[in-house]
Amino acid sequence: YDGTAKAATVTTVPAGLTGVTITYNGLATLPSSAGTYAVVASLNNPNYTANNTNATLVITKKVINVSAQDQAKVYGDGDPNLDYVFSPALVAGDNFTGALSRMPGEAVGTYGITQHTLSLNANYTLNYTEATLSINKKTITVIANTQTKTYGDPNTNLSYSFSPSLATGDLFTGALATAPVVNVGTYTINQNTLALNSNYTLNFVGANLTVVKASLSIRANDQTKLFGAVNPSLTLSYNGFVLGETSAVLINQPIAATTATQNSAVGVYPITVTGAAAINYEINYVAGILTVGQNTQTITFAPLANKLSTDVVFALAATASSGLEVSYNSSDVSIARIINGNQVEILKAGTVTITASQAGNANYSSAVAVSQVLRINDNSAPVLAISSSKGNSISLGETTVLTASGANSYVWANANGIVSGQQTATLTVRPNATTVYTVTGSNAYGRTVTQSIEIKVTNVTDDVTKPTNILSPNGDGVNDLWVVENIELYPNNTVTIVDIAGRPVFKVKGYKNNWDATINGVQLSRGTYYYVVDFGVAGMKSKRGFITILR
Repeated sequence: YDGTAKAATVTTVPAGLTGVTITYNGLATLPSSAGTYAVVASLNNPNYTANNTNATLVITKKVINVSAQDQAKVYGDGDPNLDYVFSPALVAGDNFTGALSRMPGEAVGTYGITQHTLSLNANYTLNYTEATLSINKKTITVIANTQTKTYGDPNTNLSYSFSPSLATGDLFTGALATAPVVNVGTYTINQNTLALNSNYTLNFVGANLTVVKASLSIRANDQTKLFGAVNPSLTLSYNGFVLGETSAVLINQPIAATTATQNSAVGVYPITVTGAAAINYEINYVAGILTVGQNTQTITFAPLANKLSTDVVFALAATASSGLEVSYNSSDVSIARIINGNQVEILKAGTVTITASQAGNANYSSAVAVSQVLRINDNSAPVLAISSSKGNSISLGETTVLTASGANSYVWANANGIVSGQQTATLTVRPNATTVYTVTGSNAYGRTVTQSIEIKVTNVTDDVTKPTNILSPNGDGVNDLWVVENIELYPNNTVTIVDIAGRPVFKVKGYKNNWDATINGVQLSRGTYYYVVDFGVAGMKSKRGFITILR
């Protein structure tokens, strides 16, 4: 095939015959396309019969060799044109149709370039030689940004810039980092885990992280104290420590000081702070204030001793804790008055209140006034009298009430037979012998005097006792003990109890109404027992009787 028409040639025997015509596949048109054509010769000559009139005409396809061209691109870029070369040249007017293509995929690698739809018309045979498209890694340059942070802040802003841009959908993974920050200083920012996928080559350009000092405020805490007190401990407060650090990280510990002393007057004094040093902190000092306030004062005023109306002038001796001078005043200057600042002049008997006070000064507040009662007694003593409700003579076992008069308070001395009222004006007594009773009376000012009365007791040898004769010791509170009424009037008594056979079961001197029908802790059997009470009084007969024990 070359694009031109092809004609068949005919040979006649005998040579030179005329009237010969040729057709190609039944057509008189000469063919030009590749193919096999049936060629038929016909003879228009009546004098001859044509033999061997059939033949073929073959137009072969033109062979074109197409070779794809190797290509390359960077990952993420668009595909280049898939070019090719071919030989020999095409027949004029003929052209390729379609195009080459490559195997699918966008990752870095090698992809075959295929013929795909590239073709020629039916007059050609196309021999295709494949090539490759290489996708190469994309180089990304990452430049870390220079950073500055304050000590203690996290490394949360380690940023970077990069070029060229990434392919759509691709992202960085990981992050930049520095060596652990220990102290203020400069730290290299390294790539750490920052990465791209395998389609990239990452070129990293580092930078520095500069760690600057954190701000630390050291404040002297305000303090107060009272005038004259020792200075309080000067304490400090810190604001700004990071990472859980405390003042222990300071190279030099701060020192708080004040110009105030124990004896500094009431007022305000600065508390300064100096001396601290730290590697990682910029220190700012804040002064405090020591406020010295007025101290309180107390007055010590001992109770005043009672005085007599005839006593001479005496001095008062109250003291203020401040050491300042105390002043005095009297509640009744007609009874006693203050002279010469701290002396008391007694004018008459009575009761007066002496008050000590101290007004204070710039360093001390006024003291709470303290008062003491001063009793000035009349020099005359009280006149006591004692009367008995039953006269000065009573029978044994009787009770009488003694009444004292003429004083403000009374105290009776211990004596026989006192029943009650020893600290009052009336004393109830039941003596078992003639007894003298003495009372001490005090007037309103403490002056005392004593007076006595004798109560005679008659019929001392008469029996006034009343023994019970029933004993039922069962714990019900009734007849649990054997009681001899008035036995206490005969303190020298002796009690003996025997059984029906005359054997002693109980004997005691000075019976106290406490026998419970036992002998050595063992209960006696029920029945009748007999008692003998010897009163221990000369000329007085013993008392005898029986006791019935019930159980």
